[in-house]
Amino acid sequence: AGATAAAFPVQAANSCRCLLCLGCEQPQTDQQLPAAMKCRAVTVLLLGAVSSVADQVSPVQKVIELLNGMTAKGEQEMAADQTQHDEQTTFCEETLRDKGRAMERAGEKIEQLNADIAKFESSIKTYSNQLATYEQDINRDTKDKEDAIALRKQQKTDFDLALADYTASINSIGLALGKINKQAHNRAQASLLQISKASKPQDATRALTAFLQSSPVVAAPEAAGYEFQSGNIITMLEDLSAKFIQEKNDLELNELKEKNAHESLVAGLTAQLANTNKAKETKTGFKNTAESKLAAAKVDHSDTTAELETDTKYSKELDTECKSKAADFMSRKKLRGEELEAIAKATDIIGGNAVNGSSVKHSRLLQVDLATALASLRTGRRPLDGVLKQLQSQAGDLHSRALSLVVQQISSVQHQAPVTAAGVRTPDETMLKIKTLMQELLGKLQEQQEAEISQKSFCDKELGTNKITRADKTDAVDTLTANIDQLTTSIATLTEESADLSDQLTKIASALAKATALRQDEKAKNMETIADAKAAQKAVAQALDVLQDFYSKASGATAFVQREEAGDDEATLETQPRPYKGQQGAAAGIVRMLEVVMEDFSRLETDTDAAEEAADKEFRDFSADSNIDKASKETVKQQTEEKKEDQTTKLSQTKADLASSQKELDAANTYYEELYSKCLDVEVDSKGATAKREAEIKALKDALASLGAR
Repeated sequence: AGATAAAFPVQAANSCRCLLCLGCEQPQTDQQLPAAMKCRAVTVLLLGAVSSVADQVSPVQKVIELLNGMTAKGEQEMAADQTQHDEQTTFCEETLRDKGRAMERAGEKIEQLNADIAKFESSIKTYSNQLATYEQDINRDTKDKEDAIALRKQQKTDFDLALADYTASINSIGLALGKINKQAHNRAQASLLQISKASKPQDATRALTAFLQSSPVVAAPEAAGYEFQSGNIITMLEDLSAKFIQEKNDLELNELKEKNAHESLVAGLTAQLANTNKAKETKTGFKNTAESKLAAAKVDHSDTTAELETDTKYSKELDTECKSKAADFMSRKKLRGEELEAIAKATDIIGGNAVNGSSVKHSRLLQVDLATALASLRTGRRPLDGVLKQLQSQAGDLHSRALSLVVQQISSVQHQAPVTAAGVRTPDETMLKIKTLMQELLGKLQEQQEAEISQKSFCDKELGTNKITRADKTDAVDTLTANIDQLTTSIATLTEESADLSDQLTKIASALAKATALRQDEKAKNMETIADAKAAQKAVAQALDVLQDFYSKASGATAFVQREEAGDDEATLETQPRPYKGQQGAAAGIVRMLEVVMEDFSRLETDTDAAEEAADKEFRDFSADSNIDKASKETVKQQTEEKKEDQTTKLSQTKADLASSQKELDAANTYYEELYSKCLDVEVDSKGATAKREAEIKALKDALASLGAR
């Protein structure tokens, strides 16, 4: 056994670079580590050849059991490491794929938001220009309305003064006619002087004085009194009164036309101002909406950009970490294979006949486990027959019942014999009565004309207002409908985004849970490895103590017998036994090997502890990044839900506004149908009736001018 033990270290030294004689060389690089591990595995085998003084259990069997346990544990850990690597690879691929899709969607969303921001900025600029134009239109229309009101006020003042003059003149002429008619009999010459000195209204006084100054002096016998000759004065005053009455009527009609024209103009300007203000309000609303959407788009753009940057950073770090772990796995896999190969060779060696002996103190040696972590009348006289003929002709041409009726009435009055109660023939009262009939009819026709003008003004005003209302409500319905469509689409998009964020949050939580589980397993294995390394170091130390204690005692064993006489020859010396101090040379090599094994276990403890610290830092970094990503997405999800809730409320209000606007539009359309039947359906007849009425009035004015006007 001793010879075999002595021979084996020489062969092992040749393959292990003279481990026994020169000691194992320490690995300077990672490439030298597998070779060193092989060498040390052989060293472990040699420990089985050392005899144990304290325990007689066969060390060879103990080493073989240990090596078989190491092989089984190595294969089990290799399979577990492969499973962990597969899970880590699946996690990395799924997470990076999900992050890639999320970043792609974020990129597309940012492009859409950039387009939306540009569109909103352009819309705001357009609305601002439109609002400036509306402001100019409002200022112009307001000034035009104020000018029209001021002009109408002046026209009304002028009308009131003129009407007062005509009324005073007509009243004065009436008083004068009454006094002159009372003096219709012969008087002394002094009577004329009394008439000229009588008190009269101002206008009549001027008219009579002018007439008397222009009348020729009538000669009469001095003894005779004054014979009544005032018929011409009465006729003149009657004609003047009729002229003033007609001019007064014309003045009032013209006032009505100017009033209606003013009201129509003011109504048009008011409606135009209302329309412009409405359009301004609408555009202001659109501008405010665009500004609100622009602000929201910018916030969304900022949030999405931040989310994209977070996802990009996370993906890069995760990709780097996954690649690092994959490289570490491949390195461990290669090393484990080489370790199992070395252990297999060592088992073959120690199980052969070359190793014999026993050792109880060298039981647990190397166990390696490594792991990783993730809006004008003028008057004149014509023969009555001529007037009647003219009126009959016009009545026929115009198919006028009014003119036909006045012709019949004039014909009836013409055949009456006008005399006074005393049987004295008075001025031609027949003509006066005919004029009165014609004037009454003229007055009625003018009243009808005024009513038609008022009706037209009403129709124009109401139709104009209704048109603006229908246009406004139509625009409102269209705008609200478009807003409802937009809000519906936006809510659907927000719902989809919220669901996607929820899915991403679920995946983040799942990934964090998996990473936590993997980390816990890895930490447990590292702690076990560290514990094993510490136990192995303790066992090796015990073995060293046993060997060092034994060989220390063996070096001082009992001295052997020396020869007594100097004359003894060499043959005699060879027969004497030499002092035995144990296998001191082999023991020195074994002690050196055990010290190397002690250093390996110490290094295993240090490396595993460093690997645990690095893995723990990677897990903490991954957890921190995951929590940041989770917090960011939770914030975006909360903002998305709040925006969705706000838009849902707006959608409900917009639908209510649409129902209200649609109801108002329906009412405006119904009122338009009523106005159409009252105004537009009879528009052609109304135009013909107006022309006929104007022709009848002109015919009566011409007839009155032919009969009495000058």
